[in-house]
Amino acid sequence: DKIKSLWMDSIWIIDEWDMYWAIEFYLQAKKNWIKSLIWIQIDVIQDLTKKEQDRNVQSLTLLSKNLDGYKWIINMASIANTTWFWESPRIDMPLLEQNAKWNILILWWWKDIISKMISAWEDFSKIQEMLEFYINLFEKENIIFEIIAQDYSILPEFKTINDWFIKLAENNQIKLIVWNNFRYINKDDKIAYEVLWRIKEWAIFGWREIIKWDYHILSEEEIIAILTKNWFQKDFIDTLINNNYEISQNIGFEIPLWKIYFPNYQSPSEITELYEKHKNELIWD
Repeated sequence: DKIKSLWMDSIWIIDEWDMYWAIEFYLQAKKNWIKSLIWIQIDVIQDLTKKEQDRNVQSLTLLSKNLDGYKWIINMASIANTTWFWESPRIDMPLLEQNAKWNILILWWWKDIISKMISAWEDFSKIQEMLEFYINLFEKENIIFEIIAQDYSILPEFKTINDWFIKLAENNQIKLIVWNNFRYINKDDKIAYEVLWRIKEWAIFGWREIIKWDYHILSEEEIIAILTKNWFQKDFIDTLINNNYEISQNIGFEIPLWKIYFPNYQSPSEITELYEKHKNELIWD
């Protein structure tokens, strides 16, 4: 209802490590004639067979381009959640390479390898080298940088990330979009969210650290106001918003429901014979 009231025709949502929410989200959006775009944030190491030695973890965010991309994301989430170690699910680079052409890599401020390198003040050449690795893996047209719409006067650290993203995007001809990181619907929901967050995290994060965030669903006017306050020019803001619209129109798919996608497993002949011999003993009213 909130999305419809803002005259938006698409919405994307991201979850970390799993896809439990995807179908419910898809159905609710479809019922309201809104296109749903499905993302996952997942941790990647070099090789699952050497997971005890490999502690170089990269967090990546993937957006399904089409139904094949959605199936690959489900596949990765399933594998990740059956290879749980170091307190979270993981996949490895060989699996990522198999699915790269079906998905779009979203580079954003939260946890991804590029933003972490920026925050750690890594040398530009190292950051560019890492970006080139992912350009070769996903191809340039399947990578997007996100400019987050948050007030720099409240969250000055985002200026550094955004400035680097703009520089990298321009140097490598990669598309930029604007991003509203929402965790709750209305501005008035902020206190309730913060209380629930503190309970969930056992108050690990300090109250003052949390309270400065603003996670409600922003209207286009609110996004423009924030970006303008952050000294972005109107032409640049218009380009970001147009890129958002273009992506939402070019990506999307129908999920065929009520179909079984599990493989048709054929039991070995000796198992089949054993079952036929004893099935009447195994089944009762």
